[in-house]
This record gives sequence, structure tokens and C-alpha cells, in this order.
Amino acid sequence: MINTICYFFSFLVEAIILWQYSSNLFPVRHTLRRKLAVLCGLYFILFCVSLSESIWINIILYFLLNFIFLLTQCYLNWYTALFHSSILAAVMAMSELVVYGITKHFAPRFLANRREFYHLLFFSVFSKLIFFAVTYILIHLMKKTKKDAGQHDQSVFLLVFIPLTSLFIMLTFVSIGESVLLPSSLDWMVTMGAVLLLAANLLMFEINCYHQKKTWNLQKYNYCFKKSQIQPNIIKC
Repeated sequence: MINTICYFFSFLVEAIILWQYSSNLFPVRHTLRRKLAVLCGLYFILFCVSLSESIWINIILYFLLNFIFLLTQCYLNWYTALFHSSILAAVMAMSELVVYGITKHFAPRFLANRREFYHLLFFSVFSKLIFFAVTYILIHLMKKTKKDAGQHDQSVFLLVFIPLTSLFIMLTFVSIGESVLLPSSLDWMVTMGAVLLLAANLLMFEINCYHQKKTWNLQKYNYCFKKSQIQPNIIKC
């Protein structure tokens, strides 16, 4: 029962992070009360399913419910919502993998007793702190290109492959770590792999923001150019 409180705390933090992420970056489609009700309903479903303690199901459902929330509660097209939900899922998973690798290196038996409340609380607090910090960086990067209200062209659909691949690699690492007792050197490699995957996703996000900024500047230039071509003709008439 006490572990259920820890799970509730984890999903509460994740819901707050999603709320902050969507509120800072995207225009709201419905009222805040309705948005809050939808968020609570979706994460209540996620919380109930998480009690089965299936990592694969939890990650997939987390990705899908975030996609549904962004698509229905924000003015986003489906491939933009897919992109941001995949980014959030990848960052969340990599944050947990970093803590997983570090604790497994210093205390190999620590995660074997993760059902104990204090072990689970330690894992949840530090992984959510990393998740919150990285999400804050993403919000800061994305705010620079908020002129297009968070919309992307269809080319962003190809970028979804990177965070989804990171998710698959993370789940593979965790599955191997739980099945085989790895030496300490490999634990460090798993941790560094998680950090590098997290850095790769941040770099990809920054490249996408840069691409969006260049696209917006080009569209603005074309609009000004066409406007300057039309105005002389109006004067001549």
C-alpha cells in the first residue's frame, strides 16, 4: 500500500511536468478546467495500469496518453503532437535509465529490493528531478521559436524515429540488466549510454528548433518581398 503512494507521487510529478510543458508552449484548445479534467483522467488510467509493474506497457501507454492529451487539448496537428509526446517519453525513460545505471553500479542489490518504499522513493525522486530539469531546458529552447505556436511541417514526422529508437534501446538495457547480473564496468556503460541518448535527443530538439526558426524567417522574408512587389502596382493603378 505504501508503495502505491510512491507511484502516485511519480505520476503526479509527470502530470505537472506535462501541464507545464503544454501550457508554456502551445495555445489551449479548451478551458483550463476541462484541460485539467482530461489530464487527471488520463493519468488516473496510467496510474491504475502501472500497478501491474510492466515496463513495456507503462512506457507505451505513457506515450499514447500524452499524445492524446496534446492532440485534444492543444492546437496541434497530429504529427506535431506525436513529436512532442515521443520527446517527453524518451526524456522520461532516459532520466530513469540514468538513475538505474548509477544505483546499480554503487549498490547492485539496491534495485533488487525496489519494492521497498525507501528504495522506490529514492529512485522516483532523483529520476523525476532529472526529468523536470531536462524538460525545463526543452521549454526554454522551444520558447525561442514560439512564433509558429508550436506547429511543425510534416518533416518533423521523420524526427520521431530518434526518440522512439532511444526508448527501445532504453527498454532493451533495462531488460538485460534485470535478466543478467552485469559487471560494474557495463553498468557505467549503460549509464553513459543513457546520458548520450539524452544528449542526442536534446541536440535533435535544438536542431529542430533551429530549423523551425529558419523556416519562419524565410516565410517572413517571402511575405515581405511579395508585399513590396504588390504595393508599387497598387500605386500605379
